[in-house]
Amino acid sequence: IASGMYLTIGQAKKAKELRSSRGMPDIVFLEKKRGFSGLALELKSEGVKVWLKDNITLRKDEHLAEQDAMLLRLRHKGYCAKFAIGANQAISILDWYMND
Repeated sequence: IASGMYLTIGQAKKAKELRSSRGMPDIVFLEKKRGFSGLALELKSEGVKVWLKDNITLRKDEHLAEQDAMLLRLRHKGYCAKFAIGANQAISILDWYMND
């Protein structure tokens, strides 16, 4: 279920039950490319601020911290794992990954 989707209360409860982990990325490609085991993208809406002005430090937000921790775990397992801000960035990352 993509972040920001409107769900009824019943649908939201069901979606929450189905998620294996709150930090699990929105999209995972299991295709080995570019020396990675796969690609994992955590999608954010255009304009969402994930990083502070230094573009290194994560904003103080519990949910972002969980997501970042999961991306880090996936990177340690050989995945290319990133936040993607907006559709254009997500498509750009996917194009880069798939067209080696």
